[in-house]
Amino acid sequence: MNQRLPPRTNSLFPNVWSPVKRVCGVFQYHPVEISDQTWPCSKVIVKFLTVMMKHGYIGEFEIVDDHRAGKIVVNLTGRLNKCGVISPRFDVGITGIEKWTNNLLPSRQFGYVVLTTSGGIMDHEEARRKHLGGKILGFFF
Repeated sequence: MNQRLPPRTNSLFPNVWSPVKRVCGVFQYHPVEISDQTWPCSKVIVKFLTVMMKHGYIGEFEIVDDHRAGKIVVNLTGRLNKCGVISPRFDVGITGIEKWTNNLLPSRQFGYVVLTTSGGIMDHEEARRKHLGGKILGFFF
């Protein structure tokens, strides 16, 4: 069966970022065979990368439009160790944010959990300051 996963689960975030590379392309793949097939880059992925850039885990990124599907080229700083997507997007209240950060991040001193809230896509610290809950998108450290 030739089944595709949702675009957010197909992203090759942890596989393309390595300490050796300084520039990488974020593209998405078919789960059965890895190819150069790209998917449209979504606003959620762009906002997730913006949060990572705001905290200095990646450099600037560029969206390349090839009139079929968007590709994103990311400049790496070497600070990113791991990043992942949480699927399904679990609901998290203000009190539940602490539990998720303890489970996903290696330490309280670094790393962020990214949430989508009524105030937009933000990291867990900003959501806590604004007293907002939402749905978990992913994490990075």
